[in-house]
Amino acid sequence: MNRFFLSLLAAALALAATTAGRADSQTDDAALLELLRNAPDEEQRIDVLDRLANRTSETVRVALETLATDDAQPGTTRMHAICALQGAANHDSVPVLLTILEQDLSQRRGFWACAIPLLGSLGDRRSVPLLMQIADLNEEHLAGMDHMAIEALAAFGDDRDVRFLESKSHIWSVRPAVFQALSRIADPSSAETLVTGLYPEDDPEVLAAAQSGLRRIGAPARPALEAALQFPADEVFKQRVEELLKDIP
Repeated sequence: MNRFFLSLLAAALALAATTAGRADSQTDDAALLELLRNAPDEEQRIDVLDRLANRTSETVRVALETLATDDAQPGTTRMHAICALQGAANHDSVPVLLTILEQDLSQRRGFWACAIPLLGSLGDRRSVPLLMQIADLNEEHLAGMDHMAIEALAAFGDDRDVRFLESKSHIWSVRPAVFQALSRIADPSSAETLVTGLYPEDDPEVLAAAQSGLRRIGAPARPALEAALQFPADEVFKQRVEELLKDIP
C-alpha cells in the first residue's frame, strides 16, 4: 500500500466523517455505539465508525480504542476505528496509539497512516522516541511511513528536536514541514539550515518559513546570513539574504 493510496484513504475517511457528522448532529453517542455493536456486517460497521469520527466523548474514545486494538477484528474495521479517533483522542490515547504503531512496524497493516498523524496532532512527548525511530528507518518499502513520522514530529517538536529536524531538512517531500517547524522553534542554531531555504529553486512554503524563522531568530542569525554572502551564489538568493540583513538589527 503506497503512500499516495494511504493519503487518499485518510482524506476519504476524513471527508466521510465530516459529511456523516453533519447528518448525525441529532444522534447521541450512545445510539451510535449501539448501532456499532449491532452492525450486521463490516460495511455497516465502517459506516458507523465514520459517523463517530467527530465525536469527542470519553465513551466514544474508549469504544474506538477497544475496537482498534482488537486483533479479532478485520483490518479495515480497525483502520477505520483508528482514523475515527481524531475527534475523541486525548493524551490518554497515546499509549494505545504507540502500541498500534509498534505492532505495525512488523505487521505492516497500514494502521500507521492514521496513527502517526494523530500522534502529531496530540503533540505528546511520549511519542517522540518512536517517531524518531520510524523517521530514521529510511527503507523504500515503508511507502512514506518514515516521512509521515518526520511530519508528525515537526508538528509539535521543540528546541530539543532541532538537531533531528535539521538532519531531515534535505528530504524534499518533508522539507516544508521541517522548515515550518524550525521557523516556529526559532533556535539560533538552526540559522544556517534556514538560510538554505532562500534559494529560488526551493518550495514557496520553505522560502516563507526560512524568512520568517530568520527574522524571529533576529541578531543571532546575522552570522549565518553574512557567511552566505561570502560564496558565489544565485543573484536572487543574494538579494534575499541582503534584504534580511537590512531587516534584522
